[in-house]
Amino acid sequence: MFEWLNKQGVRSSEGFEVQCISRYEMEYREGNNVLTLEGDIGKSGGKACFILDKSSIDYWDNDIMKRDFSDEKKQKILGNFILALNFQNVNVVY
Repeated sequence: MFEWLNKQGVRSSEGFEVQCISRYEMEYREGNNVLTLEGDIGKSGGKACFILDKSSIDYWDNDIMKRDFSDEKKQKILGNFILALNFQNVNVVY
């Protein structure tokens, strides 16, 4: 279940948030952890989309140790991100 934070961001009842920061960046949050997802806004199949650079799913922005996510964590973040953007009627291409 999602709720709107504002016109460009949503919060999930699962405990994460996704917010559009700019044309080239989306912010994914879990609690105090922040991840900047890089890409570009475009169109796919006549619908708005975010063309995600999957290599930006690597570690939390605020992790000073820069510890890489496990493959399982990367997939979870990607799945959550897709759900959040789909709720906003935006496709994700990667």
